[in-house]
Amino acid sequence: NAESSAASDVYKRQPQDAPEMVRSFVMHQGEKLNHAISIGHPDGLHYSVDLRRGSLLQFWRGDFADVTDMWYQRGHAQLLRPMEMAVTSQAGLLAAVLQGPDAPYPTAYGAELTYKGYELNQADLPTFQYQVGESLVTDQYLADAENRELLRTIQVENPVEDLYTRVASAEYIQEVGNGYYSVGGAYYLRLETSAAPIIRNQPHGAEMLFPLTEASKEITYAILW
Repeated sequence: NAESSAASDVYKRQPQDAPEMVRSFVMHQGEKLNHAISIGHPDGLHYSVDLRRGSLLQFWRGDFADVTDMWYQRGHAQLLRPMEMAVTSQAGLLAAVLQGPDAPYPTAYGAELTYKGYELNQADLPTFQYQVGESLVTDQYLADAENRELLRTIQVENPVEDLYTRVASAEYIQEVGNGYYSVGGAYYLRLETSAAPIIRNQPHGAEMLFPLTEASKEITYAILW
């Protein structure tokens, strides 16, 4: 109705001169996540992260967020909705210890991964911090110089044994040339790391992992869509 439409026009967030961070609930594959944060950038690349899992939930470009459900009529739903069509990611926990190279990668919340907060850089963009045993794992997202790609860097200090990060999970993951991988046909990854990815087939589909070790403490890749 007209009242709802007017409210929706009021409760839109659009970053102007600096990035904007909004804590909210986010719907992800039918699940309402209550520890999510969405980051909007003035140049138009935006994304949402599940703080409990450390996982990238979705990313989009264009206008940032409709927060009507957070403010209109007491904000019962508390949902942030992307203003544009978002691409969904389903990588699961930021980092996990696997009991062998064929062990399933965990996706559920658990005590093995603990969110420790974030630090802002000079551009007011966050680097998220997590603890896995004695390891500190950090996660940062930046836009490339032309604002076409979202660059993600995962780093580890004091890596524990058999620590991995899963950066993609989809029906298929296929190398398409020039360092690019198609993730289920929904988006592309371009690797910017010397570490070799592990691409393996699981009952739910394919997944791309990297070991986090003393020899490969930093994993950087670009997300294109």
